[in-house]
Amino acid sequence: MSVGLGLFAGAVLAGVGSAALVRMLLRYRSRPGATWLAVVFAGQAVFCAATAVGMVVPDRGVRMAIEAVAWVGIAGLAVPFLTFALAYSGRGALVRRRAYRLLWLFPATIVSLAVATPATGALWRGFRTVPTGAFVTVRYDLTPVGEAVWLAGIGIIAAGTVVLLDTARRYELYRTEITAIVASTVPPVVPALLWAFGVGDLPYLNLLAVAFAAHVAVDAYAIRVTDMFEVDPTARRLTEAATLDHLDSPVVLVDDAGRIVRVNPAAASAFDVDPSATLKRGVDDVVGTDIDPHRDDQTVSVHAGDGRRTFAVSPTAVRDGTGGVVGYSVVFQDITAQRTRQQRLAVLNRVLRHNIRNDLNVVLGNVQLAREAAAGDDRDSNDGSDDSDGTHGTGGTEGIDGDRSGRADLAAAERRAADLLSVAEDARVVDELVGGTDDPVPVSVADALADAVAEADAERSVTVSVESNCPAAAVDPEALRTVVARTVSALVDRLDGRIAVAAGAAGPDAVAVAFRGDGSVPAHEIDALTNGRETPLEHADDLDLWVARWGADAIGASLSFAPDGGSRTVADGGPAAATGGADGARGDGGSGGSGGSGDVADGGGDGGYVDADGTPDAVLSLPRASGGDGDAGVGAGD
Repeated sequence: MSVGLGLFAGAVLAGVGSAALVRMLLRYRSRPGATWLAVVFAGQAVFCAATAVGMVVPDRGVRMAIEAVAWVGIAGLAVPFLTFALAYSGRGALVRRRAYRLLWLFPATIVSLAVATPATGALWRGFRTVPTGAFVTVRYDLTPVGEAVWLAGIGIIAAGTVVLLDTARRYELYRTEITAIVASTVPPVVPALLWAFGVGDLPYLNLLAVAFAAHVAVDAYAIRVTDMFEVDPTARRLTEAATLDHLDSPVVLVDDAGRIVRVNPAAASAFDVDPSATLKRGVDDVVGTDIDPHRDDQTVSVHAGDGRRTFAVSPTAVRDGTGGVVGYSVVFQDITAQRTRQQRLAVLNRVLRHNIRNDLNVVLGNVQLAREAAAGDDRDSNDGSDDSDGTHGTGGTEGIDGDRSGRADLAAAERRAADLLSVAEDARVVDELVGGTDDPVPVSVADALADAVAEADAERSVTVSVESNCPAAAVDPEALRTVVARTVSALVDRLDGRIAVAAGAAGPDAVAVAFRGDGSVPAHEIDALTNGRETPLEHADDLDLWVARWGADAIGASLSFAPDGGSRTVADGGPAAATGGADGARGDGGSGGSGGSGDVADGGGDGGYVDADGTPDAVLSLPRASGGDGDAGVGAGD
């Protein structure tokens, strides 16, 4: 094949392929960058078609006009390619800026110069035709203006390539298609540079049209095979930017020296600054206090337009590809309302624990003294109430009835005062549980259950049964005692009959404590615990269930109840208990004393903590202590 035929065939192939890609891309014209890439291939098709047609036209004048058309095609390559790169990578906002629009003067200038060159020689000089086999090529030298235009076009294409490479580096998902597009620019750029600088033995041969054939092949792969316009990086980039801009929390981006490189609108509003005025300023200067990017436990208070606001500061290091820190993303979480709620709760808790509690103790003491005094007066009245004839007068009967009514009122007042005092005590317990528990230590389950049942001070029998090889639990012992005691108290108030408490191993990671009585906890109370809030229809009758739930969360345990026969987990902080039916720690294994005492019985067995009647009414699953095979299975209740 002659050189001329090869050049002609390459130009035709590249022109047809470019036109086909234009048609393909127009199907994606709604996708970011697709239309601009179609413009690039349209210009490429014009150049290749003009080159192919010119190779069969020997007339110098006509050939010069055709070469001008080829340059018009070249004008449609550089700026549209850069525009495609920006739009495709999610930087389309730059394209709409006034400064960028001035860049379109470049292709307009090329078209004007190309049209005028046959008459003025603006872009080239020494134009002549050269027979190349059966075809005709041309040779001419670029003028300084022509060289400047040619190299500027290559530079603009290189800028678009850099944009695409940066996108490929940032987003691995789109790396294959972007790499293909970038690689496709190499075949035409190399001969373009060789031709511009006259490098090689045949400087008059413009190989650009042939190189476009390889360019078309690689781009066709990227567009059709990799689905580059089905999933493009625009969505991800714009979503990230929108997320930052629309976050309600202030976010400040700083470099490794602590200089601000960007603030989101929430930060500008919170710190009352102009975003552009913050650039390159120190974050400490803008916020008004020292910010340590290496600490994540900082809080700052600033004066805003709506008053003083408190923020929790959460800095995150931003690293480059080598792992080096290039900056920090500093998020300011507004905790003003949270702090206010904490302060209000602290004040309310203090009032409950100290003021009301102390006053109620005084009231309760006075009521008890008054009731005892009334009882003494009643005894004295009875001793001296007989008349001389051995009968009571009418007035005496009325006095006795009044005394009885007064004593009943005092007893009712005493009960109410005791109830209120119990609420104050609940506030103290909740404050201790929610405020944090001690580090977990191995705890004897048998001893803990005995202490808890004694603390519950139940009004009827509570039996406790523990496996002989029951492992120790890894919890805060005081918190565990509170959880078990409150669970027992809640079940005593809600279930009938004896309350049976059984404990044993429940799998390799858990120790389970099962509770059972006659009946079940009302479903509406469990609904309140599960939903984490109370309503007029869904609420607990007292704080025992809530304290048990909060305590289970605090010690890393799981607590579930079985209202109406169905298991419902209200605290899910510990290991799941694998229920078993072995003859182990059964609910009827021990004899409990009345009035809240419970004897701990040796359950024997090897792992069944569910009593003989089946599903327990409540199960507390505790984390098992590591090391040690078992816990002393026999203990003594109070």
